[in-house]
Amino acid sequence: MSDSPKTPPGSAHAAGLSRWLNMNSLGALLLTAVVIASAWQVIFTQRAMATETKKVIKIAHWQLEAGYRQAMDKIIAKYEQMHPDVKIEQVAITEKLYSQCLNTELISGEGPDLTEMGASKMTSQASLLVRYYLPLGELVNEPNPYNKGTPLEKRRWRETLIDGMRGGFNDSLQEYYQIPTAFAMIRLYYNKDLLRQVTDHQDGPRSFADFLAISNKLKQIKGDDNRPIIPVVGCYGTGNMIDPLAVAFTANEEANVDTELVGSVSTMQTYEAFCRGKINFDSPRIKAMYACYRQLVKQFANDFSSMDRQTAVFKFVQGHAAMLATGSWDATSLTTQVKFPLGVCQLPVPTQDDPLYGPYIAGRPNEAGNTGGVPYGVNKASHHLKEALDFLAYLTSLPGNQEFNRMADWPPVVIGAQPSELMKPFMPDPTGYTSHVDFAYGGNVLTVYNGLLVQYLQGDIDYDTLKDGTENALRDANQGGDHAWAREYSDKIKEVRADERTLAMHATRILMDPTAKNADDKYRRLLIQQAAKNDGEEYRYRFEQFRGKTIAPE
Repeated sequence: MSDSPKTPPGSAHAAGLSRWLNMNSLGALLLTAVVIASAWQVIFTQRAMATETKKVIKIAHWQLEAGYRQAMDKIIAKYEQMHPDVKIEQVAITEKLYSQCLNTELISGEGPDLTEMGASKMTSQASLLVRYYLPLGELVNEPNPYNKGTPLEKRRWRETLIDGMRGGFNDSLQEYYQIPTAFAMIRLYYNKDLLRQVTDHQDGPRSFADFLAISNKLKQIKGDDNRPIIPVVGCYGTGNMIDPLAVAFTANEEANVDTELVGSVSTMQTYEAFCRGKINFDSPRIKAMYACYRQLVKQFANDFSSMDRQTAVFKFVQGHAAMLATGSWDATSLTTQVKFPLGVCQLPVPTQDDPLYGPYIAGRPNEAGNTGGVPYGVNKASHHLKEALDFLAYLTSLPGNQEFNRMADWPPVVIGAQPSELMKPFMPDPTGYTSHVDFAYGGNVLTVYNGLLVQYLQGDIDYDTLKDGTENALRDANQGGDHAWAREYSDKIKEVRADERTLAMHATRILMDPTAKNADDKYRRLLIQQAAKNDGEEYRYRFEQFRGKTIAPE
């Protein structure tokens, strides 16, 4: 028998009950506290709403890069000082969720007053654009009031932007629905300390040949952690550096390929020239271009095709890569993260005196065709349209746009606005060429070509395999270039039908609303545009001329 004291009957049950009561009491206390706090918050919010007399404007965007939100806060504070009855709230949303959030809020009628356009079909699809956003044509044809006292005082608002506000014009609707606030340009950032070890200057690569020489020397050295140095990484694959090469090599082909005489070369025109034998993969110029592509990509990391933006930036910031191809929007983030002197220069492109590629080069690609970016549109359902438009006018005025973009370290879009010192290399360069040929002609051809190009750049296949695979895709009877042309023909017919509906709308405005400004002008412009499309018949005629067979829309 044990001598230990016996537990009195029911005492264990009583102890458990006591613990249960204590736990539930604690839970009840916490619940009570939460209810009281919630009630207080509701009362506080209601009182604030009852006493709030300011007009609240919400501006939504996805620019989470360092510097942008802080600059927006400062420009908002300055505007609010001028307009004490207005309160502007900045709503920054990650790009991955922006479209979903915006779509939901617009449908519910609670969308932000000002919206960064893009990243959502609500802001790009014509039928939805006219439903949710305010047309701005009449407004931008008047002077911007915040340009008073500047050289732009008497100019129409749209004429005060470097791109003539082309970045805000919708061709199919013949209307302005957004106003750009900055430029977005790609440049080459470089680590001055690393380049100083292999070259006698700190200006970045001065030519394509210099870029290759620097890259080859960089491969021979190691960083502080004894890792090999990668010459260059790209935030968006290799496209940003390859595309300028295509212009440099093939701009001279415009005379042979541009049958429409519009000063540019489309993939359709490239396909027609290919079928007519005017341009092909056996051309010495085209061979040289692809050889240059491959030589460029040899300077990238081995995993360039799968490297995302975060990885590329990390390798550069950590000193594992000497150069980084990315945009002006990353400038502030990089300057605050790197521990080495940072340089910026234009992307390296061969010139006519290049020892390898000079005979095939037309010249540098220009950036005159770049349109303004980071555009904002105005929500039709805004309760304060006048105030929302007024803030947008201030943001895109000469003084406002200059101050905002200098604080954010973005390239300004207004004529005469001076960029920050950091942004001077990012301002658009208007000299050079724009046209280039492009064999990636739509649908299945595009898929096949892009897959083959990556394999070629990685060294997995040779040039003849790239050539044969692309040519076979272009000639494929079911999914090749003819099929892509038929799709274009069908799309053009649909565009004409959409134009007819828009013309009917403008005609109704002319007849029913004598005060409608610019309705007759829009009608005339769109009528000319619609007549030029000729119900897509030009596409049918051109195809039947160079292919010798009939075509039907898809």
